[in-house]
Amino acid sequence: MSSSDRWLAPQLVPLTRGAPADGILEVILLARIGRDKDALNLAKASINEGVYDYDLTNAGLVLGWRNQDFEFAERSAMLRIKGWPDSAAATRVQLANMYLSGLQDEAKALKTFREALESAPAEARPGLVPQIPQHLWVKLGIEVVQQPAPGNGAQTSSIKR
Repeated sequence: MSSSDRWLAPQLVPLTRGAPADGILEVILLARIGRDKDALNLAKASINEGVYDYDLTNAGLVLGWRNQDFEFAERSAMLRIKGWPDSAAATRVQLANMYLSGLQDEAKALKTFREALESAPAEARPGLVPQIPQHLWVKLGIEVVQQPAPGNGAQTSSIKR
């Protein structure tokens, strides 16, 4: 625990419930000082009460994944997809990475990566590709294209559709 965390820990007091910002602030502070389980429980309570915003659903996904509460992480992601459709493709990529690394379920990950790529606007797809493990690119129809740049031989990718 850093010196700032040691200072912060005794300062934490329960916040008045009601606004999503109250919940997310407390969740972030708890996670910051290493109290992930408390942060996760608070995120669950807030979401179960229907008091959440984009940031709390994001924290729920991250905390659930980190603490191997994959069911809650998935629920948080689905709330984020439904509530903030503009971030749905990026959320699906995050969720697919959880399926792959956390649940070791490549089939479910591939399905979710496909949904992410299909739901993303064409201009957003290139930004999603680097977040997908390269060993899955061929299975997803992502073609690796070698385009050597002067001096560095950089590698890029494209999606074949």
